[in-house]
Amino acid sequence: MENVKNNLGEEKIYKLLIHYALPSIISMILASSYTIADQIFVGNSSLGMVGNGAIGVVFPLIVITQAFSYLFGDGCGAYLALCRGRGNWKRPAKAIAGSLTLLSLIIVVITVIYFAVPEPFLRLFGASDITAPLSVEYMFMLTFFIPFYMVQMFMVPIVRSDGKPTCALISTAAGALLNIVLDAIFIFGFDMGIKGAALATGISMTFSFVIILIFFIKSKHFKLQIKYFLVDFGCVYKALTLGISSFVSQMSIVIINLVAGIIMKKYGPLSIYGIDIPVSSMAIEAKVYTLICNIVCGIAIGSQPIIGYNIGANDYQRVKKTYQLMVISSMAITLIASLILIIFTKSIIGIFGKSDNPLFWEFCVPLFRVLFASLITSLFMKVSTMFFQACGYFVPATIISVSRDLLFYVPFAFLIPFISEKNQPGSGVFNWIYAVLIADGATSLISLVATFFIFKSIKNKIQIEQDNLNN
Repeated sequence: MENVKNNLGEEKIYKLLIHYALPSIISMILASSYTIADQIFVGNSSLGMVGNGAIGVVFPLIVITQAFSYLFGDGCGAYLALCRGRGNWKRPAKAIAGSLTLLSLIIVVITVIYFAVPEPFLRLFGASDITAPLSVEYMFMLTFFIPFYMVQMFMVPIVRSDGKPTCALISTAAGALLNIVLDAIFIFGFDMGIKGAALATGISMTFSFVIILIFFIKSKHFKLQIKYFLVDFGCVYKALTLGISSFVSQMSIVIINLVAGIIMKKYGPLSIYGIDIPVSSMAIEAKVYTLICNIVCGIAIGSQPIIGYNIGANDYQRVKKTYQLMVISSMAITLIASLILIIFTKSIIGIFGKSDNPLFWEFCVPLFRVLFASLITSLFMKVSTMFFQACGYFVPATIISVSRDLLFYVPFAFLIPFISEKNQPGSGVFNWIYAVLIADGATSLISLVATFFIFKSIKNKIQIEQDNLNN
């Protein structure tokens, strides 16, 4: 029997949200700190902004591994929460074991590809002749540890939904803190450069994996049996439908970086900034954005067990209250973060390393201010799609995420710099960022409308089920 303090169906919503969201926020911040720490240490070493750019182009390849881990992990975590609300324990165990089997096959494929042909992928994301050798060195070392990282990321949301958010936090925090210590030792103590950053990150990822594995095998609400690892596609499919929006959300980051890499390679040489200044600037912006995004997504992820349980228990009012509190708190944090980033732009950029090149600051500072001025629309869309996912509405969540990238972002990202370059030569490498603003604004409006209809649908479904029970 769960303690009343943590009862998803009875405890006050704000207390539950604090209990689940706070560890999720800290856990996600720490999860993103691996490459952030690497960039800060490398950026402040002799490699400077070149090293920053080299790690930046590796980032999308790491996000791809996260996308598959979240597809299965977030899906199984949300499915576990729904099943807890309905008192069903066997099906989530089958979903988790089967998902782990499929994820293992994907891990093998990704690892082989990353070892075999890393440079062509890194070139796609903006690696230049200067940064490519460093990027390949960093990626090669890190690939040895990717299997541990992907399984760890898979287990974290499941452990969280199992009622142990603090345990999920402990595993991530331990690895993140170890990474900072090892970065300092390997980069500055042993003068290992970018290879030392990758080794520090890999060792830390493995350490986190070992800790989360201990909590994972001591589950409260599911017991894995060997026969469950033979994939039950019915159960796995249910989980995947709940995790698909997380996958799409992560892959959207990859698409943004891919398109940005193409544009920078095409328009950078036509400007005074070249390729490496825009790539280094975007690498820093991506890390800061990921940090803020993870705070907001931590709130949304922390709310998922509450939403999933109460959807399963047919309690519409608790679902509605959870959503309202989730949106208010996340948007307040986003607004504060935007103001800080806009006011203290130079100081925040300076954390990632110093540069004596005035062109770097001329490009990077306005880039930050334009993108973070619209942060609230970007993150509202993400919060909304994660809410839809928790409710089991994976189709609208996926459609919104795909529309954001394919319908709005990609066409405008190519169109805007083309027009800019015609009117003002050299401006295309910067002006493409306005495509991000258009895409985020449009999909936020769509998300707002979709939320209204989804709440109406939830209310109607719950009412029908209650009427059937009464009859």
